[in-house]
Amino acid sequence: MPSGFKEQQDQGVAIYKTYVHRATFPMIVSPTIEGMLGLIHRNESQIDMPDAMKPLTANIDGKGMTLEAFHKQITREL
Repeated sequence: MPSGFKEQQDQGVAIYKTYVHRATFPMIVSPTIEGMLGLIHRNESQIDMPDAMKPLTANIDGKGMTLEAFHKQITREL
């Protein structure tokens, strides 16, 4: 946290959150993330679920996203 932020009433907590949210990263980050996703998801996930939940594998979010795509999205965000 930059030292000037600590002069705020809340010790700069709120302004620092917005500062971090606007952060930019070098172009190397995206290819690195994609490479890691490839390593993590190189084999199809084996997911056991009750038969009543099987229709969710084709439409997990109500907008047509597959369970596999959703799993990759979660991994990317982590």
